[in-house]
Amino acid sequence: MNNVSLRLKENSLRIGDPFEFSGEIENTSDLSVKSFEIVCVGKDSEGKVVYHENFSEGTFGIPPGGSAPFSISEVALDYGGPYFNRADLQKLFYYIRWQWTTSGYFEYEETPYTELPLQNL
Repeated sequence: MNNVSLRLKENSLRIGDPFEFSGEIENTSDLSVKSFEIVCVGKDSEGKVVYHENFSEGTFGIPPGGSAPFSISEVALDYGGPYFNRADLQKLFYYIRWQWTTSGYFEYEETPYTELPLQNL
C-alpha cells in the first residue's frame, strides 16, 4: 500500500461566523478514494469540547491526485438558534477517514488528529 494519504488543501479553507467550515480535501496518492469523512472538534478556553460535527461523502469519491469540496454548515446551539459563533472556539481539531476503492468493506485509513491554527483562517 502506498504511504501517502488525504489532506486538507490549506489555501482552500474558510471559516465563517456563525461558525461554518469549508474547503477541499486533496488526494495525494495514486489510488482512487471511494468515500471519505472529515470530523471537526472544537474546544473552548477551558479545553472542553463545545463543537463536534462532520461531513461525509460516498457518492463521487476523489480520483488520484484530485480533490473534493466539503462544507460543514452553521450549527444551532438549540433547535432554531442561536448559532454557534467562531469566538466560542479557542482550538479546532480535525481528522479525515477514508476508504480506497480497493479497500474491504470495513477497512479504513485515517489521518492523525490534528489542530488547525484558527488565527490563520
